[in-house]
Amino acid sequence: MSGMSDVFENINIAQVVIHEVFKRGPNREIVDPVFGEQKILLDAEAMTALRDRLIKALGQSSRCMEMDLQIDGEGSGVDLAKRLLDAGEDFALASREVAVKLAGAQTRQDLPGGIVVVLTGTAGVPGKRFVCKLKAEPHNGFTRVAAAGVISLQFLKDLILTPQTRLYKIGCFVELDKDAPVNTPLASNWKAFIYDETMSTSNKLSAANYFYDGFLGLKFPQNGATRTKEFHDHTKDFIKGLDISPERKNDLLNALITYLKVDQSPSIQVAEFSQTYLPEPEIRDGYEGFMTEKNFPLTAINKDLAYVEKSLKFRRVVFSQGIKLTGPADQFAEKISIEQILGDQGEDGAAAPWTKIIIKSPIQLQE
Repeated sequence: MSGMSDVFENINIAQVVIHEVFKRGPNREIVDPVFGEQKILLDAEAMTALRDRLIKALGQSSRCMEMDLQIDGEGSGVDLAKRLLDAGEDFALASREVAVKLAGAQTRQDLPGGIVVVLTGTAGVPGKRFVCKLKAEPHNGFTRVAAAGVISLQFLKDLILTPQTRLYKIGCFVELDKDAPVNTPLASNWKAFIYDETMSTSNKLSAANYFYDGFLGLKFPQNGATRTKEFHDHTKDFIKGLDISPERKNDLLNALITYLKVDQSPSIQVAEFSQTYLPEPEIRDGYEGFMTEKNFPLTAINKDLAYVEKSLKFRRVVFSQGIKLTGPADQFAEKISIEQILGDQGEDGAAAPWTKIIIKSPIQLQE
């Protein structure tokens, strides 16, 4: 099972149940889900639409990512997936636990409710069993037909076919070997994937935490690209939070870009950046403590710029009154000088803080 497109080739859907979850009540209490009482029998059109949606989202989308298991014990997302595959005629009843778990994971009151689709099937060649847990959130024109706890097939068809259905998330667990010995650790016999419509192409880390962590029990893989992104974001946050002059902050932000983009070293390390670019002992100590609090390893990490390329292309400085200065990040330090100066006195008699900018380049165009 190499790439995601290979994993989700030849999808066949076997069982589908849908439930509904709701946003928390006014006192943050959990509102009981509405359960689908039985498996849904899909007609050919709905089956094709659902299969195509899964293939597009999981097999061909930049918003899909393979994840690592955060927890795999009893009651975890992968444990529930295993039990659902083996539930047989009790699948609809067993799938209720998915809705209950999602309702519990949505701890914030601002998180919307939605429809939960739980399905099993096979994918790949040869076919491997999988479980998908899909949440579709409300949107304009969202309609639902439900009576006595039974959510209708027509709604499922609308959910899959409606073009406006953009706000949805999918967690998928794929079993590698259905004949694996009973004592085989789940972590070694399962692959997990998430699709999140809100996850941006350039920033995989923007997926909803409550969904992949609290609900599915997954975490981002600790590979070079993910760790490099974390290093960039945490270090940038640390620099922006320092009580130092704007000139010094500018220098340090330029240094971060130099360290990641210009330095040809194949790895990154907190101590290396600290010792090279943070000569002040108090800032250096504060930085290493900050990264430790963020659970970022102090050991060397393989550098992979895949998730930070866009962030490293441009630097931007924002002033009041909507004034912005933007330029290529790798030329910012060389071509732009930023200095804080004292300006005119205000009504209180104090000089206003101004910024002196020198751009070592002639004006090329004005609009």
